[in-house]
Amino acid sequence: MGLFGNKNKYDIKISSEEIKYLVTKLSKDTIKINAKLIVPEGFSFLIGKKGKVTDIFESGEHYFSYSNLPEMCRKFHIDKIVDGKRYDKFNANLYVVDCSLRKCDFKSYRKVEMGTKAYGFFSVGIQGTYTFKVNNARELMQSLLNEFDYIKTGEAEGIIGSWIDEIVVNELEKQNFIISDVVSNSPKITECIRAKITKLFTVAGLELVDVKITKYNLPKKYQAESDRVIASQNSVAEERLGQENQDKELSLETNDNQSEEQKVKNQDQDEQNEDYDYVPFGNFKITKGEKPQDIHEAKPQKNFVDLSLDSLYNTTAKKTKRCLNCGTENDEGADHCIICGEHLD
Repeated sequence: MGLFGNKNKYDIKISSEEIKYLVTKLSKDTIKINAKLIVPEGFSFLIGKKGKVTDIFESGEHYFSYSNLPEMCRKFHIDKIVDGKRYDKFNANLYVVDCSLRKCDFKSYRKVEMGTKAYGFFSVGIQGTYTFKVNNARELMQSLLNEFDYIKTGEAEGIIGSWIDEIVVNELEKQNFIISDVVSNSPKITECIRAKITKLFTVAGLELVDVKITKYNLPKKYQAESDRVIASQNSVAEERLGQENQDKELSLETNDNQSEEQKVKNQDQDEQNEDYDYVPFGNFKITKGEKPQDIHEAKPQKNFVDLSLDSLYNTTAKKTKRCLNCGTENDEGADHCIICGEHLD
């Protein structure tokens, strides 16, 4: 299948497994309207022509049309109708940019003369690594095409490397560090280089993640001490990184354990909640294993007042005398009914 499929000879399907470089120039150079383009996650597809970046397609499935090729239409009039016909295909340079994290080496292209009369003069070369990723594929490709009309596969790393080498040499000459700074691998050397690379990368659509000096090429009398210092610093850095990774793993394990403990607590709480039967609008809360209990406190028996009477009575049974006329219950000793006045026997 190669870098693209061949179900339709004009379809383009990028294979991420076969993209090895920062920028890959496809051997295919024809775009046909209505043909399919599939770009994998983490990659960008760009069209270049005559040293200019035109249109760009991010990850996903696309179909070429005049509407999603605005730059080609504006700059090269691919949508123009000539003699009643419109071209449905055109030739261009097709590029794939890998936007994932990458690590590269750098080395000053020449030795730099530094020092003062007080501390002595010396020459130094510098080697190191830098880690970066693509933030803006369009800006990166245009920066590269400012150097050449087109970019070959695998050529981008070399161009960026030349930018880095130039920055390192210029910055060392500008700062003019003394020999003790270099032998001790002073952090200010790395920081000044980092600042300049970051400024360049921001313009070129790249993001600098890390830069590290791995070796200074010094006069023989300084070389052994310089190598020892860098080796010691690297060892400390690796131990620190290892400890940070262990701390992260421990933190993840702790969080997982806490999550399991929380699940158990939640489960126990659910089981406790299940021990109670809820009776809507009832006066009882029934607890598992217990007898129903009245949730209200016991209250004294109420006395009721009949407002039509000027007397007090309660519901406790007592001896009465019933009126045969109206049925009212009167006190046992009453002679007349308190309601109708009928004589009571």
